[in-house]
Amino acid sequence: MKLSEVLFFSGTFNPIHNGHIEIARDIKKKMNCKKIVFVPTYAPYHKIEDANVSFNDKIEMVRLAISEYDDCEVSDIDKRANSENSYSINTVNLFLKEFFEENEFEPNSKLNFLLGADAFSNLDKWYKVNELAEKVNFIVAARPSEENPGVIAYKIKKDVPHLMYYTFVENYDISSSKIRQIIRENKSAEQYLNKHVMQFIKDNGLYA
Repeated sequence: MKLSEVLFFSGTFNPIHNGHIEIARDIKKKMNCKKIVFVPTYAPYHKIEDANVSFNDKIEMVRLAISEYDDCEVSDIDKRANSENSYSINTVNLFLKEFFEENEFEPNSKLNFLLGADAFSNLDKWYKVNELAEKVNFIVAARPSEENPGVIAYKIKKDVPHLMYYTFVENYDISSSKIRQIIRENKSAEQYLNKHVMQFIKDNGLYA
């Protein structure tokens, strides 16, 4: 497999919802990729995580959500690459090292790095972002209610001169934070979640 055929989807996935799956599969098709690798963040320094949701919980929820798709897999590489805070450059470096141990090296190839517009808006503040920008193409998925990624890119380009990005505005306008709020209010979030993920959340009392 070529590196250009991989869609690397980094996110907190707290929890993973149907929108994540639909957006990733839609962009995979548009980018002519063959595989999606879901990469839950281990310890995101830019977000406050729910105390009762572990990294292993997030890995299991992603595994359940993608179980019916042969072109999707989940990776714990963010935990293996970072001992404390999650830094994408560390994760990408380890991913590339392991990928090229099993696949033919491609000079000047870049990893397709999928992220949300909210994360993209803070890109200029990321650790070693310019080194990261030399190794990835940022694939930005924006909800209709979010700021246009092109406007965001214009603002941060001066600080990230090697920035290469593609944008897709998707119709699925729901966020994990909204789903957590729905669950805390004892309302049903079943329309947004895979049924196995929903059952896992119930069984383990997550987001209560």
